[in-house]
Amino acid sequence: MSLLTMGDTHRGTPENIATFNAQRFRTRSHSTISPDDRIRPYFDVAGFRPISTIAESSIDHKFVLALLERWRPETHTFHLPTGECTITLEDVHMLLGLLVDGKAINGCVMQANSLCFQAIGIGLIEGQVGARGQGINLKRLRLYYDQFWLDDASPQETILQKTRCYLLLLIGNVLFPDSTGNTVNFMYLRLLMDFTRVGLYSWGFAVLATVYQSLCKNSKADSCTFYGCALLVQVWGWWRMPILAPVNNESWTFPYALRFCVKKMDFTLNPRSNITMYRTLIDHLGPHQFICRPCLECEYEPKAQDAEIWTTKCCLNRYNIIEMHHSDRVMLQFRMRQRIPDPLVDLGVWHLR
Repeated sequence: MSLLTMGDTHRGTPENIATFNAQRFRTRSHSTISPDDRIRPYFDVAGFRPISTIAESSIDHKFVLALLERWRPETHTFHLPTGECTITLEDVHMLLGLLVDGKAINGCVMQANSLCFQAIGIGLIEGQVGARGQGINLKRLRLYYDQFWLDDASPQETILQKTRCYLLLLIGNVLFPDSTGNTVNFMYLRLLMDFTRVGLYSWGFAVLATVYQSLCKNSKADSCTFYGCALLVQVWGWWRMPILAPVNNESWTFPYALRFCVKKMDFTLNPRSNITMYRTLIDHLGPHQFICRPCLECEYEPKAQDAEIWTTKCCLNRYNIIEMHHSDRVMLQFRMRQRIPDPLVDLGVWHLR
């Protein structure tokens, strides 16, 4: 019995590819901002130092769409001519520098509006307590951040408030953009209140869970809005398939998304927003044009316990999102022997909820 059950509803069928207007497709991702020097020391404690260095990023919507046409929600893998592959916890850590070992990001999604004033020093909440749309407008939050002045006499709590403001912008713009692209749910502020505990959470798990959910929902033929960390999807594809990537002649360091997050890259051999060319190159991808472990020769040495987590078949979650990390289907990406995968775990009503 086939594992692929979506049939004609999958966006990757020839008929759906031919009829879908690629101009409708968008990603809800925004550029990051450069943090104030006075808040940088807290990034080390919170575990956000690496990703805070990624200040320049733009998303090629057509490349993300081309990858989506190869994504199978039944297996949580891309089906390429070279075989199955996927974005793993290793990619989240190596490309974005996020922690993949720690406490799950979950809990109550509804918080008192007073939490916003306590956390960042101003009330910016839109929507009523308990409302589905309860959140903070990203433009208003950015304006407040830009006007939030710190000096040498600023008390620690004021510095922490601006730090939380920056992290909330990072969450809403890059890590967890929602389907509207305009707001960030302030439920994350509860996790940012105690900076001695922020670094104890597995932010990498939550980012990958959200990316998987968005990939699965957007595998449907009529979907046209990708939320979640599109930056992760894009740099993963460019690292794995250099034939599709722009060229950066400058040096880069950890986190390795920085290779493709700089200005003045050479796009001469890159399809760049040409969905037809992306599809053609992926359709004719050769066995040596997909790199299983592109960051293996890089200078950064991960912790041994992190490497053990990368190969784990487990559930990924972020609040009400639950997705499976099917590492057993892509063991070649870890330079391990590929055995027959275990039967797929059926998440039932929780999948795509």
